[in-house]
Amino acid sequence: SSVTHDFGLLCWWPKIIPPKNLDITRLGFVNTHPSYLPFNRGKHPKFLSIVENNTFGVSLHKVLPEVDAGDLIAQRELRTDWEDTGELSLYSRSLEAMFDLLVDTYPDLRNS
Repeated sequence: SSVTHDFGLLCWWPKIIPPKNLDITRLGFVNTHPSYLPFNRGKHPKFLSIVENNTFGVSLHKVLPEVDAGDLIAQRELRTDWEDTGELSLYSRSLEAMFDLLVDTYPDLRNS
């Protein structure tokens, strides 16, 4: 079968893409992630950011079989302070920041 799509886009996709499906597009898959990778990989980045006192932000990265391990495409750091909570402040802010980062980065993705 021939590849007809340039890339797949995962918007904070909660599942692992089977390795056999990663090459169905010309450039692979791009994932948005609510963390400043490599910090806080996985499903609970906002919680880990608070507990481990790590840098927080959002990332776009290439998808590999390993969780949140692909090459970084773009990132934005988000400022945090002692009043932040995982769900109410960090996650809400990260959703908006992921969207903005994707919109800003999309033209470069399309032209790659």
